[in-house]
Amino acid sequence: MWHYGQNHTAGDWILWAMHPLHFGTLWGTSIKILWALCGLALAIVAVTGLLMYWNRFLRHQLEWLNTRSESCELHQ
Repeated sequence: MWHYGQNHTAGDWILWAMHPLHFGTLWGTSIKILWALCGLALAIVAVTGLLMYWNRFLRHQLEWLNTRSESCELHQ
């Protein structure tokens, strides 16, 4: 169990510092809001990147299908 002031190694200090940083209890409400916005920004960037990739992939697939159907119509 951690007791503040009894463990003095660098690893112990890092473990002690993780808890308030993780939960945002170190600097108050403004930091909690900042942490929440950073978390939302990360999720938004991930989703929009996935959408951009998916749209690019679908566009190439649809172009391929259109050129294939046009070439089939020309042969008939």
